[in-house]
Amino acid sequence: MNFTRAREAAGLSMAESARRLGVTTSAVSQWESGQTFPDARRLAEIAAVYGCTVDELLREDNADAVH
Repeated sequence: MNFTRAREAAGLSMAESARRLGVTTSAVSQWESGQTFPDARRLAEIAAVYGCTVDELLREDNADAVH
C-alpha cells in the first residue's frame, strides 16, 4: 500500500483527505507523488483517516505481494 492506494481504498478524494487532515490538497498530492513526506507525527493521523496502519501506509507497492 502507499498514500494513494490507502486514500483510494478509504474512498476519499484528495480534497476530502486534505479537509479531514487540515492540510492543502497540494500537500496530499505531494505526499502521493513522493515529492515530500508528512511529518512523522502526522502519520498516525493519516493512517487513522485512511483506515490502515502506518506500516501499510509507508510500505512500497511491490511489498504488498511479498509474503
